[in-house]
Amino acid sequence: IEPFLSQRYDGGMLEASRYMTKGGKRLRGTLAILVCQALGGDMDRALDAAVAVEMLHAASLAKDDIQDGDERRRGGASAWLVYGIRKALAMADVTVPHAIAMLRKYGREAVYVTVDSWKQVGVGQAKDLFASTYRGAKVYEEIITQKTGTLFGLAAILGGIAAKAPKEQKLLASRYGQNLGATFQVIDDLMDLKQGRPAPNGFAAWLGADTPDARLSRLSQEVVDLANQFPDTVYRRYLAELPMYAHAAMAKETV
Repeated sequence: IEPFLSQRYDGGMLEASRYMTKGGKRLRGTLAILVCQALGGDMDRALDAAVAVEMLHAASLAKDDIQDGDERRRGGASAWLVYGIRKALAMADVTVPHAIAMLRKYGREAVYVTVDSWKQVGVGQAKDLFASTYRGAKVYEEIITQKTGTLFGLAAILGGIAAKAPKEQKLLASRYGQNLGATFQVIDDLMDLKQGRPAPNGFAAWLGADTPDARLSRLSQEVVDLANQFPDTVYRRYLAELPMYAHAAMAKETV
């Protein structure tokens, strides 16, 4: 990440970009690498894809914090509070095309799926902002899939592209990533509830008669089932453990 930033920005722009990208779990970048390795590719082939996805994620967070009025991010003040709304938006806007350009080394497919994914993230955020106060189960599921599941799905399919995997394996990777991302968002919403913060609109309707833990357990098992369709290597086991790892990591943050 550091070479990506220092080769493109300097002065205040470099400082702001470093602030926007500091910290975090790096789950999306890690996922791109793990999927590449799980499908027979070399880790080095996936590094640029991993960095690009992390840059897109950082840009999406900078915008989300402004749109949602969130003042805290990754243990510190949100970028818009530190640098102002105009500078935070400017850095988010310039980061996205740089990240996409970085993916040209993988060919047209990588660029195409990335542009489409960024569109879906934007649609999910707009839907979150424009949806009515009451949201049913369907709207909640659409939002978590687009806002969070999309970038996880992108990370996974870029890992498959980096590995030069066949089409069916790339589709598997995409489904796995999307499901993992949706599960990750449910974990995040559940952690908010446990900390006394209100649940997103539609969350209760989406749960129905289920308890949050029961629904989360089923979602996690669906991710594990998809992971077990990858070739039988140690990386498949890592992919199967990611939902549990994400849950444990996020629960630790609430302590």
